[in-house]
Amino acid sequence: MDLAQRIKKLARLQLVAMLGIVACLSYWQVIRAAHLRASPYNQRLAERARLVPRGSILTRDGQVLATDTTEGRFYPLGESCAHLTGYGAALGQTSKAGLESELELALAAVGPYEDRWRDLIRGKPRGHDVILTIDSRVQEVAWEGLRELTGAALAIDPRNGAVLALASSPSFDPNRIRESDVWKAVSARTDAPLLARPLRGLYRPGAVFKIVTLAAGLEAGVIRPDERLVCRGTWVNHGHKVTCWKQEGHGDLTPADALAQSCDIVFAKIAQRLGRERLRDWLGRLPQPAESLHLPQEAPRVPLLDEDAEASQELVQVSCGEDDLLVTPMCVALLACAFAEQGRWHEPYLVHQVIDAWGELVADHPETRQHRLTTAAVAQEVLEAMEQAVDRGTAGRGRIRGVRVAGKTGSAENPEGKAHAWFVGLAPVQEPRVVVVVLVENVGTGRGYAAPIGREIIRAALNVPRVAAGSGDRMGALAG
Repeated sequence: MDLAQRIKKLARLQLVAMLGIVACLSYWQVIRAAHLRASPYNQRLAERARLVPRGSILTRDGQVLATDTTEGRFYPLGESCAHLTGYGAALGQTSKAGLESELELALAAVGPYEDRWRDLIRGKPRGHDVILTIDSRVQEVAWEGLRELTGAALAIDPRNGAVLALASSPSFDPNRIRESDVWKAVSARTDAPLLARPLRGLYRPGAVFKIVTLAAGLEAGVIRPDERLVCRGTWVNHGHKVTCWKQEGHGDLTPADALAQSCDIVFAKIAQRLGRERLRDWLGRLPQPAESLHLPQEAPRVPLLDEDAEASQELVQVSCGEDDLLVTPMCVALLACAFAEQGRWHEPYLVHQVIDAWGELVADHPETRQHRLTTAAVAQEVLEAMEQAVDRGTAGRGRIRGVRVAGKTGSAENPEGKAHAWFVGLAPVQEPRVVVVVLVENVGTGRGYAAPIGREIIRAALNVPRVAAGSGDRMGALAG
């Protein structure tokens, strides 16, 4: 091989090597650039977060929930929104939780939210503000209803999945939680103030699950809306005695009447007609955690319903929301959203918009996915039955004068004390704009505690004035 050929060969090798370097740099600096910028292992994120003032977290109506001060991160509403905001700090601290952690990239304006050219032109960079879907008035009413109790409350717009309120009690002060002694004291409490009960609290749904059993029976055709079923107070099923909460029985009831009166016997008969396969199918339809919410959530825990379920009491117990069935308040809320929206529910979301320091829109929340629970016809039948439950049934304390409200109360067995109280409601029935769920631990029936709280949350969401307080319940007189 002469010298010219050797030079050509070396040149080719150098060209291949240079092309390889260019390809490698292009891959990491162009194709994978956004991933590298957003990676938690990128120390530049921590450095920028230390130097750049973080954006604020605000409600949709402008109430500041979290903001930077010269002394660190400040939460004006304290414990009432702690399970939403979580906690964090701007002064070099790295421990964060809740939306402060989940929205780190937007609040610090890094990764996909960073615009180097805009920062260069406009001067010192600043994090972006995050506008939530939360309505501050609805959130306040939800928190005030719960603050002396243990439980959860939330409100959702069923038309799009926007979360209007999310409250959990007991709570903690996010302004002080980073203090070592406060953290230790809060973490050691047996009532779990750090637990976001609307999203991570798992409870037996009790009688509110009867809305699912009713829908399953109607969809499968094992019951008809005009059919009348008999409740004599007791019923023997495969050698097991089933009793109704009304010892003398309800007599003849349509399925809608049975939901309104929360008749255990009728729903046991519906469960027996359904059988385990159909009921298992419906358990598989229960709403699952959604990434669109930007907060940790728990999935429903459902029993297996093996071959012995029909011969035992398990099928009956599950149809009435007991046994090993566990759900979160958010799961129940999304089920109600489906009955409000012709059998479909939207995945819930909390982030409405991301705005930069100059008021320009950086990101708008896209429409969330829809999931079908049942048919529009079945959803309408259940909705009408829930309205009966409020108008002349066990959910009467959810009534609001001048507003058509649909709802269901329930009591769920609690092996450690008194039953947990539930209320799920929506309004107005003719065009639902809000779904509300309230869960109160260890207080007994849902009528005395959960329903009045839920009623006031609905009032706030619909801007309906409150009536004068009375002696019948905890949050004011019974409405109309």
